[in-house]
Amino acid sequence: MSRSVPAVSGFFIALLLLPVQAAGQAAVEAGLGAAASSTGAAGAKGVGKAIGGIFQQLDETLKPAASRSTAKPAARRAPAGKTAAVRDPLPPAATPPAPTYEDPLQIQKGIASDELLRRFGPPAMQIAGGYDLQTMTYIAGGAVVQLELQAGKVISVSKPAESRQ
Repeated sequence: MSRSVPAVSGFFIALLLLPVQAAGQAAVEAGLGAAASSTGAAGAKGVGKAIGGIFQQLDETLKPAASRSTAKPAARRAPAGKTAAVRDPLPPAATPPAPTYEDPLQIQKGIASDELLRRFGPPAMQIAGGYDLQTMTYIAGGAVVQLELQAGKVISVSKPAESRQ
């Protein structure tokens, strides 16, 4: 029993002294960690301001113009001197009427390609072949008229059966 008393008392003394040393070590490490984080935070401070500025500019851009500024635009002054004469604005240009073309069912052999385009308009489809050969397709009221042109003249006309002449 005499040996156990010093062992137990030594154990209690160790329990009392070790936390003091451990607390000192913890304080030193906490200080080092705080120093490192404050160094990083100082660098990030500028980044935070930049991001905040970007969002502020975005907010101002997205706001309606009326809520951004209540200032009125400056009044326009009339020019003086020779340039003071106000010209009448030109009337808006009238759009030309859509061209009207003849019925493609009336296309006959021998018509030149320039006359064909002038009278019947551009084809719905046009395919260029070899030896100056072209195939043109016109659509007239649901009917398909197919032409073959060679050397700029219509050499063949294919029309629906009921409208052939």
